Amino acid sequence: MPAISSTILSDRNEQRKLVENLLGKGTLDRLPDNFDPRNTKKSNKINKNDELIDISMLESSKICKSFIVGKCPYDMLDNTKENMGKCYKLHIEKYKLIYENAKEKNIPMPRENYELDYMNDLEKFVTECDKRVLIAEERLDYSESDKQLLNDLARHVEKLESTVKVTLEELNVIQEEQHNIIKSIELNEKLFKYISEKDALSDKYSATLERLNTAGQQKLQVCGICGAYMSKVDNDRRLADHFLGKIHIAYAEMRHTLDDLKKKYKR
Repeated sequence: MPAISSTILSDRNEQRKLVENLLGKGTLDRLPDNFDPRNTKKSNKINKNDELIDISMLESSKICKSFIVGKCPYDMLDNTKENMGKCYKLHIEKYKLIYENAKEKNIPMPRENYELDYMNDLEKFVTECDKRVLIAEERLDYSESDKQLLNDLARHVEKLESTVKVTLEELNVIQEEQHNIIKSIELNEKLFKYISEKDALSDKYSATLERLNTAGQQKLQVCGICGAYMSKVDNDRRLADHFLGKIHIAYAEMRHTLDDLKKKYKR
């Protein structure tokens, strides 16, 4: 009897190895208890044109639908300044091949063959990019408020210069008369305060003026596709480098694919 039991177990192990070699390691762990490798009609798989395709594993929330349907945005931005790290979902070529094979054989899958999941992922990335575009454009609009700030700083500096002049004249008179030491000390303290304020505002005025001049020379604009700053006076070579850059191409492709999916599903 032990010999017979050993033979049975050996046969089962061989069958298990054959099935896993065909369908992938761990496949049997996902199959129902009544699965019979000799009769696939009893399994939870779809048999089309005598080819066994298991699409049930694709439904897991751990599987990146963007990867199996098209291109995952995380991969598209990898090794760029916009790098957001690795996707937190699984990217496994086997699942991508199963998806493509099932789609080729017109085997229906949930959520319009997972294209709706793909569309949602793309929309998240494009929406975040649009927010950055608006913020970048608002920063360029600061030039008008900066000009107002520049005018205000100039008026304050001029006013402080006048105050310093008056205070200094008053201090000179008191020191010549030498009859009010306390008043002289107070005026000295005020004079030091006014001069410090004037110097600080003058430095701020110079820095603001330099920044405005730099922005004016660069004539910056924001790329509506990827949100990067570009100079309006860049030559064709520099503009070509931008448009052929990995970040710009990634967002351009995301936007194009998202538009196509929205038209397809009328969203």
